[in-house]
Amino acid sequence: MVKFTFNLDGVVYQDGVSNILVSFNAAHDALDQQYKKAEAEAADYERSIDDGAEPIEERDEDGHLIYTHSDLLEMHIRDANDAARVLRKAFAITIYHYWERNALRWIGKDKLEHSKLVKRVQAIGYPIAPRLEELHLLVNLLKHNNPVWGQRLYAVRPDLFWVLLKPDNPKPNWEARVVLSREHIEQFVDTIAFSGPTTETLRTDQTD
Repeated sequence: MVKFTFNLDGVVYQDGVSNILVSFNAAHDALDQQYKKAEAEAADYERSIDDGAEPIEERDEDGHLIYTHSDLLEMHIRDANDAARVLRKAFAITIYHYWERNALRWIGKDKLEHSKLVKRVQAIGYPIAPRLEELHLLVNLLKHNNPVWGQRLYAVRPDLFWVLLKPDNPKPNWEARVVLSREHIEQFVDTIAFSGPTTETLRTDQTD
């Protein structure tokens, strides 16, 4: 007779992974809309100037330019883009911490160093995705901006950095040069989804 397997850890964990992705997509979609709106407003304004409208601007009493409406519209575009960049970094940290909190709960610990935590999770029969270590390096870099983390991460994932980054620079601002895409975040979600149980995962420390 085949033994029926139902893992409550897997239900809770995979539901949480799905909710993280839903939350990220909702937030990122909203910022995408802001970005597109700002771009459309800037384009409309430039067309109006091309069609003969007077530019909206302010000058001092000597005629020096103080403010232009086109500069304000460009600032709105940059702000929306920057907000999405910050959001992606924040979610990368959230994704790893979600895995870490659950992993500690699975093994009944409050705190444990990453490599030891991975081994303990594997010891109870729960899988760990190969790229979880890369996510761990990224999160440590984002939180602490330590060049050691930067060098280690760049060695395995140069695609997570600004394309013009020069890693041999003696004092690069590593955290500022991390450039995450939406696809990267989706990849990180997949990484933690495969770094924990599903409803059918059997704990090896609870078998007869």
